[in-house]
Amino acid sequence: MRLPVPFPAGQYDCSTLAAQAWYQRLIVGARAEVIRDARHMIMRDNPKAYADVVRPFLREVEK
Repeated sequence: MRLPVPFPAGQYDCSTLAAQAWYQRLIVGARAEVIRDARHMIMRDNPKAYADVVRPFLREVEK
């Protein structure tokens, strides 16, 4: 599969770096991002950091 996909995970999320690496191998174009000071609900725990990851992705996809 070839898709530009962000895979953000909170620093304290139950998702592991190994799981993110697995997604990156599975999907060409996937980008793992660790969001500091966040758990599973990244957009609630650290909305600015979440937006900093998602905005560039949305701009890229809009082109």
